[in-house]
Amino acid sequence: MTRSSTLAIGSFVVSLIAGVPFASGQTPPGNKWSHGTTLEVSTGAAMTSQDTRGTLGGAFGWEINHWVEVEGSGTWLVARQGDEAFAAELKALANLTRPNTVVPFLGAGVGFYHASFDTTRSAIPDFYQRRMSGPPFGMLVTFNDPSFVFAGGVNIFTGQHFSIRPDISVRLVTRASDTYAVPMATVHITYHFEVHDVVR
Repeated sequence: MTRSSTLAIGSFVVSLIAGVPFASGQTPPGNKWSHGTTLEVSTGAAMTSQDTRGTLGGAFGWEINHWVEVEGSGTWLVARQGDEAFAAELKALANLTRPNTVVPFLGAGVGFYHASFDTTRSAIPDFYQRRMSGPPFGMLVTFNDPSFVFAGGVNIFTGQHFSIRPDISVRLVTRASDTYAVPMATVHITYHFEVHDVVR
């Protein structure tokens, strides 16, 4: 990861954390729901070792209670210069404050990361090049690896059923003792099937 990418991610984290005091200082709403289901779409940017590219994704979640949600998600890293990737993940998200209009959270989980490269066009990261045998010319190569994901952000409730969730995350794609990091900055639009009261 380049120094500029690291600074950009750090600035995003600071901006998210800056909203926490405002969120926790308000009077908690009278949320009567105890558990629920969510459906979301997302878009953002992934910072790979080759470049920064767009992402598109979707997720289905289960709000176990006011504090914890389990989420299954899929994210496509938009194809560029002959390579693309897809991340499928199962995460647990933990809220850091009581229900409110703005609720910060942290999350972690496990996943599966699929990457493909057209060797006639793609700049292949060392993480994958080391695993290729024979001349890497004129062919499509694919890789499937387990991953660990860590995330942090805020849920901003804009109504009783909708919320916006900006977050940052990093996927640690692993193979033996080697690791390949894929940071992402993402905005999710979430529909909550159960009614969530919000502070106005």
